[in-house]
Amino acid sequence: METTPYYARGKENKYVCVFSCPGRYEEMAGYPVAKTTGKNLERLFCALNAQLQTEDFSREKVTITNSWTRVEYKEKTGRSEADSREILEQTNLDRLCQDLKIAEKAIFCFGDKAKLAVDALKEENRLPQNVKVVYARHMGMRGINSIKYDRFGKEIVPSLKSGLTDQNEIKKWQNKNTNKRIEVIAAELIKQLEES
Repeated sequence: METTPYYARGKENKYVCVFSCPGRYEEMAGYPVAKTTGKNLERLFCALNAQLQTEDFSREKVTITNSWTRVEYKEKTGRSEADSREILEQTNLDRLCQDLKIAEKAIFCFGDKAKLAVDALKEENRLPQNVKVVYARHMGMRGINSIKYDRFGKEIVPSLKSGLTDQNEIKKWQNKNTNKRIEVIAAELIKQLEES
């Protein structure tokens, strides 16, 4: 299986996930979407499997790529991602087009840069035919924590307002809240899949 900090080929061709670009943790790990964002992606795969009653989603099965191949982080390059002009360069779009051509069912875009790149290919009619394109926020904690209500419309109470004082209980509370937020993202993606 081919793996680099920006790309990992899945065993199946149903789905491809597109993120922004590899950073420090991906460089260290040698595969895309590592550390906290990677854990959140794995939680999302579990939520998608549960809500769709399938086993199609896992790191082993799904191909993961990025809208930009170069590792970017402040200490190395002075920034955390490429600018839009770089992402839209023809050589970069040609490379992404190659990464996406295996998709049979859907392409999942996580964050603005992924959306920008995939939409550019969509406009050029360069995506696989009959493949759905769906969009989600970035899977980092900043994007996830902006979700205030669970998928049933109930407010997600932050740990600071929970009244808990024990650090282990606070961690458990935060973990449950993260799961609730990721379930919202899964539901949003599924709704897009059903509508498109």
